[in-house]
Amino acid sequence: SVFPAWVDNTTFYPKNEKNKANNILFVGNIIPRKGVLFLIDAFHNFQKISEIQSELTIIGETPNIKYLEECQQYIKINETKNVKFYGFMNPDQIAQKMNDSAILVMASSFEGLPRVLIESGLCKLPSLATDIDGITTPFNSEGGTIIYEINNTHEFIKKLELFFHNKQLQTDLSFKALKLSNSLS
Repeated sequence: SVFPAWVDNTTFYPKNEKNKANNILFVGNIIPRKGVLFLIDAFHNFQKISEIQSELTIIGETPNIKYLEECQQYIKINETKNVKFYGFMNPDQIAQKMNDSAILVMASSFEGLPRVLIESGLCKLPSLATDIDGITTPFNSEGGTIIYEINNTHEFIKKLELFFHNKQLQTDLSFKALKLSNSLS
């Protein structure tokens, strides 16, 4: 199959089969439309109720400094632990992070065909993403993506908890993500 010109399958591919840490990964610009503040808040609340030790890794450029400051302010005020901002990374670095993570998360209110879901799929990385156009088709549980209602913290946490407690689900979604990303052209 032919990949869209903008996805490089020589960069994005499964690199290690070792047991991944419970790393939760976000890749995208740090802007309101991407729902980064929602993710930080949901992760904060997930940590409160879950015994799962995890880390939220946030990779992306920060064109909106005011929004980045809001996100950092939230972390400071709420003493949120285990959130790391990495800023811009090149594709090789992103692919490595994808291979070191357990799940990719998205909280977008709008997307076309999200390239990041194809790239993460090529790394056999399942995802948890919002129920919006551009995601629910073709990305859904058949394609390695767990869908949750946009801005629904409770549902986000419930599905993340379910994912981390079910190794079989993790394996199934990994293979489905890889299969879908390989088929998308």
